[in-house]
Amino acid sequence: MSAQKQISWFLFFLMLGLICGFSLEASAAEKDPNNEDYFAMSLEELMNTEISGSGSLTKTTRRKVPATMTTITKEDIQRTGARSLDELLLITVPGLQKQFHRYEYEHIGIRGIMSDREDKYLLLVNGRLMNERFFYGAMAERDLPMLKDIHHIDVIRGPGSSIYGPGAIGMVINITTDSGLTFEGLEATARLGSIEEYYSGEFKYGHRIADDEGVFLYGGLSHYPGASGDDAQRVRSDWLLNGEKVYGEYGFGNRATIPRVKVHAQYNRGGLETWIRYTQGGNYRYTADTPWDPQPGQSAEYPPDADAYRKFTAYVSNRFEISPTLAITPSISFDTHQDYEVYRMEKANSWRRDEINTKLMLDWTPNDNHQVTVGGEWSHAINNLRGSWTDVIPDSDLSDIGESSFYTDLTSFMGEYQWRMSDAWTMFLGARLDWHNYLPDKKKMFSPRAALVWTPDKKNTVKLMYTESSRANTDSTLRQGYILHEADNTVSDRTDVETLKAYELRYERQHTDKLWLASSLFYHIHNPVAYGDTASGGRIMQLGEIRSIGAEFEAIYRTDRTRIIFSHSYTKLLGFTQASNVTKQYYTGGGVTDFASYDNHSTKLRAEYDVTSRLSIDGSVQVYWGCPGKRGWIKEQQQWWGADGVRNSKAMYDGGAFLNLGAQYKANKNLLVRFDAYNIMGFFNKDMNAVKVHTEGNEEYWIVSPAFGVSVTYTF
Repeated sequence: MSAQKQISWFLFFLMLGLICGFSLEASAAEKDPNNEDYFAMSLEELMNTEISGSGSLTKTTRRKVPATMTTITKEDIQRTGARSLDELLLITVPGLQKQFHRYEYEHIGIRGIMSDREDKYLLLVNGRLMNERFFYGAMAERDLPMLKDIHHIDVIRGPGSSIYGPGAIGMVINITTDSGLTFEGLEATARLGSIEEYYSGEFKYGHRIADDEGVFLYGGLSHYPGASGDDAQRVRSDWLLNGEKVYGEYGFGNRATIPRVKVHAQYNRGGLETWIRYTQGGNYRYTADTPWDPQPGQSAEYPPDADAYRKFTAYVSNRFEISPTLAITPSISFDTHQDYEVYRMEKANSWRRDEINTKLMLDWTPNDNHQVTVGGEWSHAINNLRGSWTDVIPDSDLSDIGESSFYTDLTSFMGEYQWRMSDAWTMFLGARLDWHNYLPDKKKMFSPRAALVWTPDKKNTVKLMYTESSRANTDSTLRQGYILHEADNTVSDRTDVETLKAYELRYERQHTDKLWLASSLFYHIHNPVAYGDTASGGRIMQLGEIRSIGAEFEAIYRTDRTRIIFSHSYTKLLGFTQASNVTKQYYTGGGVTDFASYDNHSTKLRAEYDVTSRLSIDGSVQVYWGCPGKRGWIKEQQQWWGADGVRNSKAMYDGGAFLNLGAQYKANKNLLVRFDAYNIMGFFNKDMNAVKVHTEGNEEYWIVSPAFGVSVTYTF
């Protein structure tokens, strides 16, 4: 073990011991809002629940939080029948969309922000970042069908770097797990699916030792063969025969590369929170359609592209009440992420990234009208370590950084001031400043935020928000640029900083005790850093400036037996000023005024009805209305289009509809049985379940398979 790594581990266990020791003198924490049963609350009670850490650094109510936020409860997770985090988000989050990619992991995006890597949003567990910053971004957790450890999820729709750090460009997904304070007892869940085949089992145990002390244990395992190529087809737009699409077994399916695993253990006592978490998963993407050049001893059969990961995280924090108005919360965590990728049919790579993170936050509440939270954070990572997968061919895309490891440091300071100006007016002012050791001394990431919230009465809330978020390039790209620049100072060092400025006006109305309404208008100025082409070749760089607008409408209707949730989202590209050195990019065509990888309109509807106290039925539908920007991009870029610019494979830019139906029966107080039918429209028309592939090269679309699922949950 290197001296540098020994020091990192020594600091980790030293801080762990100090925090655990100090906890013996810590006072009991205030009632944790995460312990509340959100589903049992009325809409008005939910919106007036006090929270901290979701959308703001200072404590406030959900009604006043200076952000547009969707909360997904454990009841939502159960009644959607979701088979992965991605599927759950698609069903529940307004405007969120998904696309596949021929060479990378699957992409999700929101408000027009859909990139070729998952580095434009943050995924957190209990406030701890799960993104790996070396190469890809948010990879872990998203494909796992085991979701029973989750208490709720808060999704911040819009930028959030001032609160959560660099990379919170499009959204923030914060998973809050159960603990011994929110779940007591022993529960087992078994699930299986047909057509898209999978098998999973989950166990969780929670024990409340005292009012403020509890332990929680969870384990989940899944085997996920997925769908066959006949059911989950890949359709290339240039595979046409006499003007008709050619369907066939192209090998695409949700084929797992390794067993999917999730393990979580957590202990809470007063202000102390400590947990460890391990996840692993991955997918095959599709079988190659062109021959490859096998290495000596390898099969000449076409191998599939594949991704896999293994991730372990350990976290500990403690809140100390110094006085009735002052508290400090130190935390420290360690994360190791291993990645395996078979890329473009003939290259593979395995690497590991170890990171230690320390954070100290101070909360000061001098009186009822003023709150201040300030803090600092330091992350130290060792990159490009060898992963545990063996017999791997080095990936030439990372050859420029060499085989040796290197470290990166991210140092941050953040703060927020909340001023309750009156009963009706509340103001939030905040900012975050981040330094990365591979950015030049004068280049830093600055993310300010200002919001004004008006609550003239119990029913109406108006929020006016300005937020600026930032992101540095991935650590591998920063390192690559540094090495190339050192070898030839005429080569760019690739230290572009991505920024997004967002202006948003949001209105929420608690119309009655049963009906809640909301709408948002937003305007974005985005300077994306993503893959593009130049005269000297393709690379990740700043592409130019994108200006867009959008509108969202939401409604929730809830009675004792019925719940209906509706949303419609609209996003429009206003203009794009392409950087002078960019010859081709994948957000939009040069003359097209729509996003090339995002549908302008999307509509989502969920409905739940309790037929009896034991039997309930539910359903969801997602409708994507089409992507004219993709059609324009294809017409502009591809030479094989006909003279009229129209071919028959319109599903690669047309919309789709994804309809799920479910029913669950509570046989007794211990046993719950659920049945789900997924993507039902695909039984009648395959193209209704078409999912676009991120715009690149020869265009295609993939069919998501209709399927069935059954789950059984038993509480001991």
